[in-house]
Amino acid sequence: MSFARALKPVSSDYEHILIDCRPAIDLVSRSALYAADNLLIVVNPEPDAVDGLNSIQTALEDLAEYMDKVLPIAGIVINKLDGRRNDHAEVIAYLKEYASADGIALLGDPIIQKADISKLTNVGMGFDEHPANPVWSRNLHNNFISILEKVAL
Repeated sequence: MSFARALKPVSSDYEHILIDCRPAIDLVSRSALYAADNLLIVVNPEPDAVDGLNSIQTALEDLAEYMDKVLPIAGIVINKLDGRRNDHAEVIAYLKEYASADGIALLGDPIIQKADISKLTNVGMGFDEHPANPVWSRNLHNNFISILEKVAL
């Protein structure tokens, strides 16, 4: 509940507030879930990360049962995809089945793993501000816009 209290004074100043939590479902993450209007799940296509989906589901069930709050899942975004890895393709196939079975949308295109992404964020630049303006950067920027538009509905 502390996130909800902390956001109350500024919530009217912003149309959208994104809360980025670490992958652990602990008290901090549960507090963020309580404060949220919906949930965007960002998952790396790794087996350990996919195992965390069950923890998220349990946390949402606890939220509904103990706090009387049903938090809708806005969708799942696949992050740090390495197209050269067969295991990533297998995990994406699993995520498609998982999402379809639960009526959850996979949002946007999977986000590829690129060193330039971390370099840009480290210097405080957006993907649309890449000095060379490569195609992948423009596509990534448009992908994020598409994802955020779907989450904001």
